[in-house]
Amino acid sequence: MDCKKFQEYLYSFLDGEIDENFKLEMEQHISSCPMCSLEIEKERKFGHVLKTHLIKEKAPFALREAVVEQLEKNKRKFSWKYVFARQIAPSFALLVIVVAVFFNLRPHGDNIFPVFSEAVENHLEYLRGIYPLEFQTSDIKEALAWFRGKTDFAVTPPHINLSKVHLVGGRLVHLKDKKSAYFLLEKDGYKISAFYTDLHDVPLPKSSAKSGIKPLGMRLVKTGKGYHTIYCFHPEDGTACILVSDMPLEELEKLIV
Repeated sequence: MDCKKFQEYLYSFLDGEIDENFKLEMEQHISSCPMCSLEIEKERKFGHVLKTHLIKEKAPFALREAVVEQLEKNKRKFSWKYVFARQIAPSFALLVIVVAVFFNLRPHGDNIFPVFSEAVENHLEYLRGIYPLEFQTSDIKEALAWFRGKTDFAVTPPHINLSKVHLVGGRLVHLKDKKSAYFLLEKDGYKISAFYTDLHDVPLPKSSAKSGIKPLGMRLVKTGKGYHTIYCFHPEDGTACILVSDMPLEELEKLIV
């Protein structure tokens, strides 16, 4: 089973509306795919929050009384309005609140994942000279030592074969208002930006035709403004490595480790 088919039957799986054999197949996919595993965990948490929140939601007392008071003024002329005020209006008000809460809590999965566009903008700002490097070295150990203590997470080498690219240097940047490690690399005249950041509390991107995000093995890729952005998530600690380059995608893929 691939991720696309899993997403198609995700809600049927959560609602228990699939047969045992298909359920087993989906469970096997979850155990081998960290992206879908995190996605289903997020949906289960959302369902729990929605359930526990909505069953306790009541129409505010002031709203109930205002509806009753307004309609009781005409109670003598229209007796059915009295029934409406006492029995139907409070329930209708509660329904309005429930709908509002539902749409506020429901995640908007079709939105384009902003970290992709932010990474591309950071890459372009370096190329324009807006982001000068804070250190220059071709030694990855020196680069990692420079980042030590400057972020709230341990920075590890980016997901790229460092024996086939040239490390130029790096600096601290921000993605989603979080301090992130930035590595600049070069290969055959192409500039490659590698961002290492903490995204444990940021919703995971979803692959879809609307967002332009496509699966690449255990990773996700998006192309925009002539640049490819490859997103590599680490579910064990919530960090991620994001690569950006205008290098042809098939060549960039070969460098990923």
